[in-house]
Amino acid sequence: MTKEIYGLHNHIATLKNKKTFLDEALKQNANVLAITDHRTLSSYYDLFSNLDKNDLETYKKLRFIIGMELTGMFPFTTIDGNKSNIAMDILAYNLKIENYQNFYRFILDNYQKLTYLDSRQYQQEELDFVKGVAQGIGYKADYDNIKLTDDVPFAGYAISYGLTDPRYVDYNISKGLLEELKTNPRGFRNREMKNPDSKFFVDYSKFYPNMAKIIEEIHENEALVFFPHTAAYFAKSGDEEKIRKAWENSYKLTNDFLKDNPSVNGLEIRHPAYLDNQEFYNYLEETAKIKDLYVSGGTDYHKSGEKITLDYNDNYIDSEALPNINEWAIMYSLDEMIDLSKEIGKIEKRTLTK
Repeated sequence: MTKEIYGLHNHIATLKNKKTFLDEALKQNANVLAITDHRTLSSYYDLFSNLDKNDLETYKKLRFIIGMELTGMFPFTTIDGNKSNIAMDILAYNLKIENYQNFYRFILDNYQKLTYLDSRQYQQEELDFVKGVAQGIGYKADYDNIKLTDDVPFAGYAISYGLTDPRYVDYNISKGLLEELKTNPRGFRNREMKNPDSKFFVDYSKFYPNMAKIIEEIHENEALVFFPHTAAYFAKSGDEEKIRKAWENSYKLTNDFLKDNPSVNGLEIRHPAYLDNQEFYNYLEETAKIKDLYVSGGTDYHKSGEKITLDYNDNYIDSEALPNINEWAIMYSLDEMIDLSKEIGKIEKRTLTK
């Protein structure tokens, strides 16, 4: 039996030419893809409504799963006893378009404060804070030129790009900066700014709804809930003791979250945040078996040139890695997605105007 190759965690909202994503997926031998932008399915409409006849032939072998990523607050106590609310992510797969208007209304009603979080005013305040922390730690950077721009509008991205500048990155890593940021600077926000043990920690409680509420709404849509990148919230950097605690917190967070949210359907067992830690891979796979959970995998693709179907060691995320995908995934052909995308566009536009 021929192996199928998957890319199930991708963000394409900021791609100017969204067909680039499909072209890169084909080059990486993808068979099945999911787009998992935050709080919207609009990229499905933007992509599939703009395909021409040649595209239908080019991309005909691809199949698609309808997905979305959402952020919510989860109360967590670290192994050191620090209590906080972590802004965590959850993935919804197999969203039902016939139920989508109610779900999209929930999103609009419960994420209104993100307008302020995304504003230049708030992001500048956040950038001033994290720059101050970085300078206090002794990280080297061209701080005068770490600024918010139209291309880099978020504080977490701006500071991480500055700290991983080739002129300073080796020095900063020697001071405890996460080496993963060399290839994934976006990880800074999850690993540091959402990490209650980090000096960079930011409390996002006022911006996001409770995670349990989000999970309830996903199930109300009759979709599936997957817990993604479960090790993403603690930076595996610094001395051996800090790295050990980060992994222990990752195990604890995974266990606590699944215990407190027993209706979760699946785990993302392949993701760059696991840093090729074979013990953690084994733990996730065993946990999925014990708790009878489905499994998924993806790379968190955000921009052209990044991997879509290849894991941390450039191994394909395939049917061998995700053995039960055909038990849970609703896959649509290209023609079916074109029809569904039209309905998605109508629903989001209609709901926004009400």
